[in-house]
Amino acid sequence: MTGLDARKIGEQFLVVLEQWLTPSEFADCCSHANDLTLAHDFCDANMAMDAAFRHVMGRGPVMPSDAEEEGASQAQSDADMVLFDSAWDEARDLLLVGRCDDAERSNGPAR
Repeated sequence: MTGLDARKIGEQFLVVLEQWLTPSEFADCCSHANDLTLAHDFCDANMAMDAAFRHVMGRGPVMPSDAEEEGASQAQSDADMVLFDSAWDEARDLLLVGRCDDAERSNGPAR
């Protein structure tokens, strides 16, 4: 896992949200960037992050339940959970530095 991977997943997560949400819903997420969990009001944001992870890494994240039930490595699960969480932070940081400026220009000011 690298910080670059987390950044790429965070960027892809925002792409997925833009695809899954209406422009108004995405603008709402942008206006509440400090609390990106608002995305959960509009979709299963964990599934959006999972889709982003799969797109960037070429595989799904090894979840803790996978390590327990399917014999996957606990170390891989731990590393993937750190990467998954870091990607959330990266996505939030991207929103805080203006990732939504284009969405707000096309949809009016965020509420």
